[in-house]
Amino acid sequence: MQTQSIVVALAGMKGIEILQPGKVVKPPVLNETLPKGYNIDPKKFDYFFGKVTTSHPHNIQRSVQNLKDLNAPGIINEQAQTGLFNKAASDSVIISQISNNFGITVVKRISISDKGAIQVGFFYPKGNISAIPKVTALIPKIASNKK
Repeated sequence: MQTQSIVVALAGMKGIEILQPGKVVKPPVLNETLPKGYNIDPKKFDYFFGKVTTSHPHNIQRSVQNLKDLNAPGIINEQAQTGLFNKAASDSVIISQISNNFGITVVKRISISDKGAIQVGFFYPKGNISAIPKVTALIPKIASNKK
């Protein structure tokens, strides 16, 4: 049984459907390991996922808050976070475009079930929308259970 669980987990990381007697088990949508259609600085990735330990105190606090906000809707590991960015890059709603002298940032929003949404900023240097963008911002919008 343990071997079967390992196979299911590994197949899930590769996006493969698993056949089990009587049913097809699909892996989680956000379980990916490689960026698709964008670049991200490894230090920025660490910042988004709560791994900043030496910096200005505000940056450390914000990094910790990012981790907490990502964990709330189930983004609990780097593969899930990469999957989130992949989904934002390919299948999301554009909510704004911000231009400056350096380029254009396109902010996209993806819903995370009933838990809220995540906004991801993609920066296109020199305003070249056909270029591969860099992920520059992550803004979790977590739904509150309080009414």
